[in-house]
Amino acid sequence: MRNWLLLVGVCAVLWLSVGCAGVYGAPVTPSSGLLFARIDAPLSLNYDQTSVTEKRGEASTESILGLIAIGDASIQKAANNGGITKVHYADYRFENILGIYSKFTTVAYGQ
Repeated sequence: MRNWLLLVGVCAVLWLSVGCAGVYGAPVTPSSGLLFARIDAPLSLNYDQTSVTEKRGEASTESILGLIAIGDASIQKAANNGGITKVHYADYRFENILGIYSKFTTVAYGQ
C-alpha cells in the first residue's frame, strides 16, 4: 500500500511539472489552463512598425509528456513554409492537453 501511494505521489508531481514546459522568453506569456490551453500571442511588441499582411507561414514543434520533443518552430522555417522573403512580424500559438501533448507554433507574416 505504501509503495502504491509513493507511486501515485511521484506521478502527480511529474504530471503537474510537465505543465511548466510552457513558453518563456516571449514578450507576452498568457496564462495556461491545467487541463487544456490554446493560446495565441505576439512574439514582438513593435506594433508601430507592424504592417498588417495576409501572407503567412507556420512552423511547429510537438512534445509528448515533456519527454520527447520534435520539430522546427523557427521564424525562418515558418517564413519558408509561407513563401515569405521579408518577415514583418511573428506570433506564436501554444496548445497543451493535460500536460501530455503540447504544440508550439511560430506564425510569420510578411511578403
